[in-house]
Amino acid sequence: LFNKLSNLTTEEIQQKLLDKSVTMDELRALASYLGIKYPQRIRRQDLVDKIVKIGFANIRGYGILRSNREENETE
Repeated sequence: LFNKLSNLTTEEIQQKLLDKSVTMDELRALASYLGIKYPQRIRRQDLVDKIVKIGFANIRGYGILRSNREENETE
């Protein structure tokens, strides 16, 4: 599931994960794979929000910042 989502925009990821074709067990497995902690009883929307924000958006943002910093160091 992670590999399928990696190339999508964060909006597309959220839409895909909110689709009922992705089970809560798959969402929990994805969250665990990404190292995201969550309470045992969590609403689908809340878990999807955590996955999108922590698992994808933050990582992409840090990657952009890191590449910008490296570019500035080489100039």
